[in-house]
Amino acid sequence: MKRFLAGILAAVLVVSLLAAFPGSAAAEEARHIKVNRFNVVLVVDKSGSLHNDTSANGRGTDNYDLRFDSIKLFLALLTESGNNVGAVLFDSEVKEDRYVVQIEEMKNQKDKDMLVSQISTEKVGGDTNIGLALDRATKMLLEMKKESDLPCLILLLSDGKTDFSKGTVPSVSKAVEEARTLGEKASETARANDIRIYSIMLGDGKKVDSEAVNEMRLYTDESVPVTTADELTRAFREFYTIINNTQPEEKPFEVDETTGYGEVSFYVPSYGLEEVNIVIEHPADGKEPLSDSVSVAIVQPDDSLYPIDSHRVDTAHYIIIKIPKPKVGGLAVGEWVVKLRGKPGDTLYVSKFFNSSLTLDLSCSEDSKNLSVNKPCRFTLSVQDAYIDELSDDDLESMTPTLHLVNQSTGKEETREMQIDKGGYSVELVFDKPARYEVSVSLAAKDGAFRVKSGSLEAQVFAPAPQPTRDESDPLKAKVHFSFFNAALSDPISFEGLFVDPKGTELSYEISDNYGDRITLDGEAIVVARRGMKVNSDEVSTAWEELRGMRLRKELLSFDLIATDSYQYGVQTCSHPVVITVTDSRFITILGLGLLLLSAAVLTAAYLVIRSRYRCKLAVTITATVNGIQTKLLPVYNFNGSRSLKKLGLRTAGHYRLVATPDPMVCLFKGPKFSVKGQSRPTSSERISGGLAKTIIINNGVELNISAMTMRF
Repeated sequence: MKRFLAGILAAVLVVSLLAAFPGSAAAEEARHIKVNRFNVVLVVDKSGSLHNDTSANGRGTDNYDLRFDSIKLFLALLTESGNNVGAVLFDSEVKEDRYVVQIEEMKNQKDKDMLVSQISTEKVGGDTNIGLALDRATKMLLEMKKESDLPCLILLLSDGKTDFSKGTVPSVSKAVEEARTLGEKASETARANDIRIYSIMLGDGKKVDSEAVNEMRLYTDESVPVTTADELTRAFREFYTIINNTQPEEKPFEVDETTGYGEVSFYVPSYGLEEVNIVIEHPADGKEPLSDSVSVAIVQPDDSLYPIDSHRVDTAHYIIIKIPKPKVGGLAVGEWVVKLRGKPGDTLYVSKFFNSSLTLDLSCSEDSKNLSVNKPCRFTLSVQDAYIDELSDDDLESMTPTLHLVNQSTGKEETREMQIDKGGYSVELVFDKPARYEVSVSLAAKDGAFRVKSGSLEAQVFAPAPQPTRDESDPLKAKVHFSFFNAALSDPISFEGLFVDPKGTELSYEISDNYGDRITLDGEAIVVARRGMKVNSDEVSTAWEELRGMRLRKELLSFDLIATDSYQYGVQTCSHPVVITVTDSRFITILGLGLLLLSAAVLTAAYLVIRSRYRCKLAVTITATVNGIQTKLLPVYNFNGSRSLKKLGLRTAGHYRLVATPDPMVCLFKGPKFSVKGQSRPTSSERISGGLAKTIIINNGVELNISAMTMRF
């Protein structure tokens, strides 16, 4: 059981590392390939509870030091070279000279074995100060980031929460609080610098301390509690389902009951694989090394034996065989066979871990979060191999691509086959109903053992989106006029019927630019405020804004009117251009009134000046009709004052017709007046307009007075 426990724990470590960075960049810098390479610090608990007889199963949480076998397996499963790894051991403190192993590049298995040897020689003991250990590990990676741009990761293995024994510190509660605060600050610093923290909680065989789990959640991006082999298996599978790299294949294998022989095979495609790791383990407890009872041979596709001795790691519980890339271009393509000989009837577990050299990029020809029913879209998987500059169609045919569509509402998964397309794979889809999907692509070798999965895209499929009823080249146009005689806001400009929604849902509207709150929407209408004013605001314009608004006699307001529907899978929008021409006649009106008032003032001043200096020149023509005989007298010019008829040489009685013609340049506003007075009638006066005639009857003894300037003639 303890072999199995250590194996699963190591698998969780590897998977957590790969899960932390599913999309490493595929590039070659000098001799270093960066796909699936990392800067790692292992933070390992060495407190006394690991061996103390205080757990639920009557012993320490890791009496057999399975954590070091797990770390050895973890390091072996990493790529042969290119990873930078360090370690921090901790109890109540972190001793720099004994507990810290500086980060170094792991160039081969020898370097990995040396690291495990350094951290496994320290005896357990002391209390638990997780915060101090995380702080030291974070500082180590921050220094490493100055030299290396590989993704950074902290792997924490512990069996409990921060704790101190009485008497070891002045105040246990204060020491715990300080340690936790330090851990939280270290975690915040790590996240701010793209350093991921993963932890595995070692249980006592029955349970994991809930307080310890809650504390780990404060520090880590992901924490997995493990108590039994079954729990470890679940954690292992759970981690591996979320990574965007390879998935391990693990199968129980029974050797022949008579001969003790057996074999398993796996297929290597022409691209995508950098290394294959074969892990052989026995589920039963035992003290003897597994290599004492199991022998292994590996046959290559050309039927030759693979030299495993230089790539083999033996522990008390495992046999690990690494098959690295022997040459640029890939491992030998074809079927490989692992031949085993063990005790007849034994059950062995054979796991195959694949280190991929691929970077996969899934994309969609349309906005994947705004797809439409019955509208084609194409999903494309771009494939890059760190060891191959350009993949041929023959290379691509050696892997089977499958598009996975997982309905987020029902959980149902659908798959689609993909075709080779320009150095990758693609497939065209037409969705027949609205839904929300998680989309990913898996690449699998012929036997399905080597399987790589891309990152996922969120795809939202909507029913047809709202549509404008007019072509985009035909914007909605309107005119708005402001003057002194209308309000500061325009009449509503209706856009009813401009948009239709095939789904029949109610639409909401917004505008792309409100020109400083001058434009707003009122239902299906647009309201515009004059320049310097704001719609729905009591704010008063400044004099300068008012003046600017009046000076701008014509203004074009251009914006998009956006229609949005409300839908169970999200929202859909469409837009249509709007152009509003705004005119303002206030400035012209003010200018015209000013000119009119100025003209009136000038004319009035001229009249007053002329009147004060000149008398009105008047020509009067008198026609007399006496006893039916008409006599026309010659005009009398410059006539002003009173004259008797006798003085004019007329009879003193009879009908007289007067025609008065004033000088228009002088008598501009008032026509002349005349008056008659005599013995037989009272004095009367009348105004006669220039050029018109007036007939009067004059009796004896009557005088005729004609005046151009006085009110009485």
